[in-house]
Amino acid sequence: MEPIRLGLGHLGHADPAALQALLTDLLTGPDVVTVSTVVIPSLRELRGVRAAHIELIVTGLLETDAQAGDAGSFEASAPLSLLVNSPVTLPGGERPVDVVNRALASALSTAAEPGLVAAAARAVESLGLFPRETAETLFRAQHLDGPDHGWATVREPLGRVSMLPWGVERGCPSDGWGRAHVRSRDDLSVGVAGSAG
Repeated sequence: MEPIRLGLGHLGHADPAALQALLTDLLTGPDVVTVSTVVIPSLRELRGVRAAHIELIVTGLLETDAQAGDAGSFEASAPLSLLVNSPVTLPGGERPVDVVNRALASALSTAAEPGLVAAAARAVESLGLFPRETAETLFRAQHLDGPDHGWATVREPLGRVSMLPWGVERGCPSDGWGRAHVRSRDDLSVGVAGSAG
């Protein structure tokens, strides 16, 4: 993989526009997972990477997980975790975690593809990402869930959402916040609606 990284890095220095076009082609191709393993660790060196490329990576990884149809696993957790924790600032000032959050919220809104919604919910759960937009979208996606998808949108993610303060971007709240666990879907509606104020 190292020669490929070096080649992409050279292209990014010599012709960033060409690298952007190449990355778009690669990330819309049949093997997003392999391409992601090259691109994600090289974000700092690849000057042509844009937010749109990060969105393609997230979407491709989620689609791969959805096609696998295994509600008990989430294979994209490791590469997405690298994105979430990347210190890189993208052109325009966005951080990779911001783009990941946006892409997850978009996938959770894909009503025509319950498998993709479940994959996005598993990503939210695995990564511990609960900004307000994602939490509200996760709540609205409950009707798409079921045993075929492991009840991904109503497990741990919504349990956490009901007790998170909306100012928290990632992770768990401090001990100063309520820790009551969700007992039913009625509790979830109170938790989400009550925090909108």
